[in-house]
Amino acid sequence: MQGKLRTIVRFDASVQVSWRTWQSRAGGTWIASCDPLKITARGETWGELQESMAELISELFRDLFESGDLAVFLNEKGWRPVTP
Repeated sequence: MQGKLRTIVRFDASVQVSWRTWQSRAGGTWIASCDPLKITARGETWGELQESMAELISELFRDLFESGDLAVFLNEKGWRPVTP
């Protein structure tokens, strides 16, 4: 049985990434927007919102890594890869 090979990439951030969060008036859905990463998350509860934020960040960096664009993205943000 063949398994997937997992690659872990670590990086140092020289800038802080912040999220703006709010709760919609029409239904109470929680929404978070991260302008530096250009992603928006939603959740019916605060906990679901936090899970969605973590999943989106993970997906973003996985996609960047798989497409070969991670190094450029990190450099644009002033971040650098950390070698083991």
